[in-house]
Amino acid sequence: MKKIIIEENAEMQEQELNKTNQFCNAVNKELQQFKTDTGYNPTMDEVKKIMVSKDPILLLDNLNSFLDKQLDQMKITSTLMRANQKAGQKTFVDNLFKKLNFLPYKSGYLHQLSMENGLLILSKENEVEIRDSFRNYITSEKAKQFWELHKAATQALNIFSVFVKENTTLSYVSIEDLSKEFFYMDFETRNVESESMDYEGCVQRRTMQDKTAIQPL
Repeated sequence: MKKIIIEENAEMQEQELNKTNQFCNAVNKELQQFKTDTGYNPTMDEVKKIMVSKDPILLLDNLNSFLDKQLDQMKITSTLMRANQKAGQKTFVDNLFKKLNFLPYKSGYLHQLSMENGLLILSKENEVEIRDSFRNYITSEKAKQFWELHKAATQALNIFSVFVKENTTLSYVSIEDLSKEFFYMDFETRNVESESMDYEGCVQRRTMQDKTAIQPL
């Protein structure tokens, strides 16, 4: 069967999307600066290693490999020059590590994002996943039957409780009180049974009470 949305928290969806976008923009600001400084676009795995595992080694190793290729193309063979270049790159990695790990956002937002051209993005698929996390679905006939019976029982109980409140002298303040007053479990049959009571007396006493309340002075 086609899945049915039975509950959706739109307010929480929007809050989570806003927080995710704020996180995305804050991280991208630092990634753009890193690209400007080094010419290298960090991958999602490298960013996760920094923010989730607190480990910059993967980024540093890949950045060094990237630098080696550039230096090879430029035919720079001086060991000292290459070492100085890599030392400078390590400084950029260290700065990125500090900045990303001091952002006022939880790193868990990374799992709700994708990466494109070296920047985090909130894709349509990501947005659907976030919205789905604040939805309750039914995907089977048995679950649908369970849901419908639950709704029907709730509706019947509400009709009953309103009648009791408006037409009898009985009162209660919670579902537990309502249950104790009117129902009990038959432990042999495992059925819910209704507690027999003086129905006529409850209604008559309320009728008399109402008449007394509206007597003129």
